[in-house]
Amino acid sequence: MAGTTPVTVEFSHAVTVKILVPALEHLIQRTHELVDRIGEEPPYATWVRENGYLLLDTLRDGLLETPWGTKPLRVTLDADELGLLAAALGAVRRHAAGTETDPDLTALEEARQRLWLTIPLDTELVWWIAHDVATSELLPILRACTGGSPSERARAADLLRTVEAHLHEPLDGALRLRTRLSDLAWLAEHVFDSAMYRRLHALLDQLVDPLVHQRLARSSTSRTAGATASGTAESPGGHAEQTAGSQTTAGRPGSTLGEPAPIVHRLLAAVIDLFAFGAGAQLIAALAPILFTGTSRGIVILDPQLYDFVVAILELIVPVGGWYLYWVYPVGRWGQTLGKRAVSIQVVTAGGAPPGQAKALGRVIIAGLLAWLLLLPWWPVPFRLDRRGLHDLAVDVWVVRSSNG
Repeated sequence: MAGTTPVTVEFSHAVTVKILVPALEHLIQRTHELVDRIGEEPPYATWVRENGYLLLDTLRDGLLETPWGTKPLRVTLDADELGLLAAALGAVRRHAAGTETDPDLTALEEARQRLWLTIPLDTELVWWIAHDVATSELLPILRACTGGSPSERARAADLLRTVEAHLHEPLDGALRLRTRLSDLAWLAEHVFDSAMYRRLHALLDQLVDPLVHQRLARSSTSRTAGATASGTAESPGGHAEQTAGSQTTAGRPGSTLGEPAPIVHRLLAAVIDLFAFGAGAQLIAALAPILFTGTSRGIVILDPQLYDFVVAILELIVPVGGWYLYWVYPVGRWGQTLGKRAVSIQVVTAGGAPPGQAKALGRVIIAGLLAWLLLLPWWPVPFRLDRRGLHDLAVDVWVVRSSNG
């Protein structure tokens, strides 16, 4: 049940300097203090030292190579680096709780959004847990979850097998686990509902950002609604993410979002769509007089009065029907027009599914009604981390990169 790793995330210079580098340095310093206290370097400390300094070097190289004000830093994270960054940012987030006057809170919020709102929920990350916490808290709650719904039992069973396999090979009193982000968030929700697992609660509270919980909740809601609409019987408490063996069919996104579509890609898709739609309209306009005419030269000979009636109907139906079939139906059905498919972007709901006809229609209508106000629907796109315009926000959809061409 492999997840999505590695992942690439974009951070601004300011966020990298103010938040990421200090957070990693602080985590490394605390780990070094732990080594000084116990007099030796356990495997966890080695993991922090090796991955921490490598990630710091990557960030500093990016700062050196990327001129200010040109573009954000693109950082590729493997499972170890993502787990380390999750722990570092989690520590900063918990420390900043209740300090609304901290001037770096805006940068911290941007760092969290850049990371946790863009990477797929099935991304894997590495985390560590003490052997005694695993046996006294983690195993009991996983075994308790095996009595829930079928999907919860499957998720709990997967995690249980992973933990039990590592219990036989503890690394100096600790377990190194590799888990999907969605599974870790699901586990955290169960732990947070009980007062029995205090040490596990503290660990997961640091690792799993609240933004991930929000995405998981939206994804679960969307999947439940989609399953009901399609007649698929699935428990509302089921997986928020699909496993590798149950992926959606080709051309359909999974249950995660992904990286927001770049502005350039959206502009290019719009140009392609306008050209394709305009060419199709011109073709229909050219064929209509040939196919239907009131003279003997036409393919279909009509009475002049009937000809006028047919032309009037076509002038009404063809533009509306063509508009719907090009701009609305494919977006609702697959999340893509020809232009979006050409540049590999698509429109999805919070759960990663195509938006459906109602949302696709509402999105296009809102964009059309507001477009005459100096392209008003698209004004927020360059300034939002999720690159959503007013028409996207109004119907609660995202435009993201897609895996298909």
